[in-house]
Amino acid sequence: MDTVNTSATIDLNVDFGESERESPSPDELAILGLASSINLSCGVHAGNIPLLRAILRAAALLPVALGAHPSYDDRLNFGRRETGLPAPAIEPLITAQVLALMTLAREAGVRIRYIKAHGALYHRTAHDAEAASALCRVALGIDSRPLPLLGPAEGSELERVAKRAGVPFYREGFLDRGYRADGKIVPRGEEGALITDPTETSARAVAIARGEPIAAVDGTRVKIVADSICIHGDSVAALAHVQAAREALRSAGVNVLPFAP
Repeated sequence: MDTVNTSATIDLNVDFGESERESPSPDELAILGLASSINLSCGVHAGNIPLLRAILRAAALLPVALGAHPSYDDRLNFGRRETGLPAPAIEPLITAQVLALMTLAREAGVRIRYIKAHGALYHRTAHDAEAASALCRVALGIDSRPLPLLGPAEGSELERVAKRAGVPFYREGFLDRGYRADGKIVPRGEEGALITDPTETSARAVAIARGEPIAAVDGTRVKIVADSICIHGDSVAALAHVQAAREALRSAGVNVLPFAP
């Protein structure tokens, strides 16, 4: 049964490393110091190796958890278009990306602590059992211990498959995306899909952390039960969202800590 988060602790994660620069911007460095977890592009849907190396070196000096953010091989569409990739090809696609990022992480003296799929692949694992199983097999076999998975908060296929497979699963809510009354996010391109006001996103951060309902796009109230809340790093207001959320959570007495051990 869904419960209120009485521990007053939440993870704040940001999708990261998705620009074409070869070093982090000042805003990105500031985000690194504020987020508790960073979902690092594996250089397929966006980003590049020099940028990832620079981010990993900077992250090595900070108390931030690092996760792999693998995607479809579809740079043209930023990994946000469903490609229809056959299920048997998903496991090797994810494996190659996570292994490459783990190699770069070792060079920087840090480790990859979890996996969160990106974009259309993320949404596919929410309803496609075969895709979810492929992701779980990677999580179970790519490291000396299972890597936790971060996924949709609404009780997805990925959560069900992960629990059966013995993969640690953590639920994710979104601060900068609109929700429907059924607890699912509004698809991009539809009215209400994106939330751009840091005042609104920071209020949602506190509500989700406390287990309180937030407003859906139709005005109804919906409770998002989450271990981690996400801000998209490719948003022009990403730093403002992170700063506002962090301050609101601090003022509300909510601790911001990584979900992944």
